[in-house]
Amino acid sequence: GTDEILMEAVKKGETVHAGTSAGALLFFNQAHTCPAKNPNLEAWDYEYLTALGLINGVGTAHANKHDPVNGGRRADSRLEALVATFPPELSVGYAIDNNAAVIFDDQIDVVRSDSAANVHLLLRDRAGNLTQQVL
Repeated sequence: GTDEILMEAVKKGETVHAGTSAGALLFFNQAHTCPAKNPNLEAWDYEYLTALGLINGVGTAHANKHDPVNGGRRADSRLEALVATFPPELSVGYAIDNNAAVIFDDQIDVVRSDSAANVHLLLRDRAGNLTQQVL
């Protein structure tokens, strides 16, 4: 399927483009995401899904978003929810705001269409503490 084509392209060193939203999360070990089809009509919580595993860590898109729930919006953003439930087995995470993208090449670059949009790097140190910095 498409996952095999993408993985083969990466292994060959070919240029691979990922999208926004779920497309931005494909290449991480895990994707932190909203599983609800109608989040404002059903009970749900964020889930971690296994992704392709070509980029070490967990990714979440729409990091600055407060998702809809039945009766309004979540109090926490996707970034805040990721920090609160960060997988203990991982030491790296990327939280990508709306209107931002992260590019992984020889270095990590960020592209923004809004100056307020960021990509947040989450790092767990040897003591287990999670730190956060804006890329």
